[in-house]
Amino acid sequence: MYYRGNEPRSFGSKTRLSVGVRANRECPLGVVHRYLDPNNEQRIALGIRQKQEIQLEGFYNDWSRERIEQELRVSHSRREQYWLRHIVQLDCWPTLFVCGACHIEPFCLLAKTAGLFVDLVEADWAPA
Repeated sequence: MYYRGNEPRSFGSKTRLSVGVRANRECPLGVVHRYLDPNNEQRIALGIRQKQEIQLEGFYNDWSRERIEQELRVSHSRREQYWLRHIVQLDCWPTLFVCGACHIEPFCLLAKTAGLFVDLVEADWAPA
């Protein structure tokens, strides 16, 4: 089961919203929130796998650490390309895009290569 970015998550007695939803609610400019991650069916069709899935396959197939990292990078790249296609299709500028720290460098490079201006606000943000 994948966490959907626009739905609250419960952690014990606390409910937390995604960074994107919180930014949407707190922004005075009326920013519209869009969840751009592929759903389960799209992930399967695109060959996007979770880190744990790749690590488990690597364990059972006795892959080297380098092979696991390579497989993970391929999967991340597919996901990042999906995001970029959808950001470009939205054609809404400026756009605030929130992703995991492991995607920052490759996604920024991908976006710049596609001709987009990238202004990185935070490479590895954590709540205070």
